[in-house]
Amino acid sequence: MEPVSEPVIGIDLGTSYCCVAVFQDGKVEVVPNETGSRVTPSFVAFTEQECLVGEAAKRYGQKNPEQCIYEVKRLMGRAFRDTDVQQDSKHWPFTVVEGSSGEALVEVPRLTSSYQQHGQHFKPEEISAMLLRRMKKIAEDFTNYPSIRNAVITVPAYFNDSQRQATKDAGENAGLNVLRLMNEPTAAALAYGHQRLIGKKCQNKRILLFDLGGGTFDVSIIAVTSGVDIISKFTVNGVAGDRHLGGADFDNRLVCHLLDEFEKQTGTNVALRSNQKTLLKLKGVAESAKRGLSSSVSADIDVERVYEDKDLHTELGRAKFESLIADLLAKCMAVVQDALNIANVSRTDIAEVVLVGGSTRIPRVKEMLKEFFGRPPLACGHVDEAVAYGAAVMAGMRANRCDDPGNGPRISVEDVTALSIGVKLNLDQMNVIIRRSSPLPAQGSECFSTAVDYQTSLSFYLYEGERAMCSDNRFLGVFHLQGFTPVRATGKPVTRLILNVDENGILHAAAEATDNHIQMGLTEGITIDCGHGQLNKEKAPMIVQEAQASKNMDDAIREAFRERRKLRALAIEMRKDLPKITPPNKRRLVTKRVNEVLTWLGAEERVATSDIYTGHHIMLLTVKDAEGIPGCFCM
Repeated sequence: MEPVSEPVIGIDLGTSYCCVAVFQDGKVEVVPNETGSRVTPSFVAFTEQECLVGEAAKRYGQKNPEQCIYEVKRLMGRAFRDTDVQQDSKHWPFTVVEGSSGEALVEVPRLTSSYQQHGQHFKPEEISAMLLRRMKKIAEDFTNYPSIRNAVITVPAYFNDSQRQATKDAGENAGLNVLRLMNEPTAAALAYGHQRLIGKKCQNKRILLFDLGGGTFDVSIIAVTSGVDIISKFTVNGVAGDRHLGGADFDNRLVCHLLDEFEKQTGTNVALRSNQKTLLKLKGVAESAKRGLSSSVSADIDVERVYEDKDLHTELGRAKFESLIADLLAKCMAVVQDALNIANVSRTDIAEVVLVGGSTRIPRVKEMLKEFFGRPPLACGHVDEAVAYGAAVMAGMRANRCDDPGNGPRISVEDVTALSIGVKLNLDQMNVIIRRSSPLPAQGSECFSTAVDYQTSLSFYLYEGERAMCSDNRFLGVFHLQGFTPVRATGKPVTRLILNVDENGILHAAAEATDNHIQMGLTEGITIDCGHGQLNKEKAPMIVQEAQASKNMDDAIREAFRERRKLRALAIEMRKDLPKITPPNKRRLVTKRVNEVLTWLGAEERVATSDIYTGHHIMLLTVKDAEGIPGCFCM
């Protein structure tokens, strides 16, 4: 890489901690904050005089918990009625309310005069922008550069479209030019390669990135190869994860355990689980105990004045802690297997398992991975800093145009989509256009037509997910294509829907007419407004683990839809050939059977079984053969 005069930065915008790294003069440095720490707590607090960020905010929150916002990453791009949001709200001392579009907002009771224009409510991306501005300022102080603009910001690989858009909005709100949103495991892989492989050819290998942070969990299978014009090429073969699993959940389990212990020791029977100061105090204690158990087999817990003048004194063993979170750790290993399945590889194909994220310090995590893969995992440098380091490398590549072959040896990074994206068809069918694990940027298209005569518009309802029915997936957005000339011609006009997922993982859509039955011609650049996480109100979105559990049912539904399409095509083709049938009584019989099938299909409110469609299909073929209709109409 060639040196740059202006520094560029990579930011790991974490659930629990943030980290910033600078790329300048051909080198990457992880930047310490004013206290000397290279990670900064993701806390924002509002006093009567100022807005605090980081350690100061965390300390202030001990006394004024309702004024202190943390773990806001879990609200990014989410709807207020999201099941996870409702569950998390029980553990937070601050208040989450519903916005006018169904989005989740943070309520702050007392604000400084400089923030009065917001009212009492903040979007999660506004709070995240305050964290990003702090990271930007830390980097500027370190480099003595007055205004750093260009940055790569990382997101969990399993962040959906609306969460990515919210993160990009936060970066722009913080005064940053977001060069790219980068998946956290991919950034960690880039850090791994930059630290270990730069300056020499790498061995071709496949690595598994296990990224367990404060609030999210990702697993990526990455192929590392070398070529003629590159030092290393990183190709993501598959990703899996849980955007709601991490150290914060481990802390919450410990808090509940400590409350149980306090009630047992003191006989106190009050609503401590709704006492915000107590919860925040115990959360800090739980986090410290969790960290201590990474290096010790037990931790002494002493908390003064948990309630009134009553204290808590207890000892927490590592075995007890592991039993409290055993089901959560089991979910982690299920995701590992899911990632292997997606990449179509076995555990023996993995050369190295690389750890990223502070929660990978938990000894049981390392033990499980060793038992599963037969070898101990490796730490990717400093597990809290690897993601920011890799993001800074990517920022340097972007700022220096290192993807230009004319600049000599380079690093190449190829990421993939985390979820399938499709459009809703009749009977709630999910018609996939861009499949999961497609290389970014990804594009897909499909043609659609009108369903009735004189139709003047088409509406495209877009979803992401792996289930067969759209109501089981996440609603992304809708746009309407209007201006058709009303004609008596079902199936006209034919319109091509084009979906693009850019390198940031953000979806864009467009549609174009392919005939003359539309007045406006090409409709360009329709960007889906995802409402920043507004979900289907009736059902929560299904994660991939649920899709795997429902695989047999979904396969049966997809087979039923295939048989339904074959039946409809046969009935329509037979209707076209009715004039060829003689004598008239035979034509009337065929007409009756065809009309019965088409009427039944048109009146369906839900998909039938494949056997039912197959039965109707056989019946029509039998009628066709009996009546001597020429030609074969089976698809």
